[in-house]
Amino acid sequence: MKTKMSWLMLIVTAWLLVLASHPLTAQTAAETPPEEQTAAPSDTAVASKILWDIDLRLTPQELNTFLKAIRQTYDDLVQEGIEPDMVIVFRGLAVNFSRQRSGSGYSRKIQQENISLVQQFQDLPGMRLEADQATMRGVPSEVRRTLPAVKEVTNVFITLIKHQAEGYHLITIN
Repeated sequence: MKTKMSWLMLIVTAWLLVLASHPLTAQTAAETPPEEQTAAPSDTAVASKILWDIDLRLTPQELNTFLKAIRQTYDDLVQEGIEPDMVIVFRGLAVNFSRQRSGSGYSRKIQQENISLVQQFQDLPGMRLEADQATMRGVPSEVRRTLPAVKEVTNVFITLIKHQAEGYHLITIN
């Protein structure tokens, strides 16, 4: 068994040496013509572009849990020295984070906390909020006045497509 492993290691090492010395793989960036060099996006730029798609099936309590997770993710990125670039898109009944649905059994306290979290989001650098225009009409006017940064979009599906084309990483919450 040891002999087989030794031969395998010898073959792998020899193969790696051959690859390393091959002209195509041994070429350094300095030897690569400028027109062939491409700048890779930095890991931090890629990591910070997050598109949160919050769907309609959430109870106020579930929404509360996810809003807290989004805030924690934002704070963790900042702590790691990464500048967050996040878009939260509310669609369907998720827009009504301020309303108690009949029979949901959740307290007004949870709803107020959801409103408070969304209000905090609108003040964070690099955080944008968007919501379905038709559904926003169902949000009470007193709540809408406290959320001026929530941009109403005509079609959330087109918005989601556009943000993904801009390089945002989609995270769907439903």
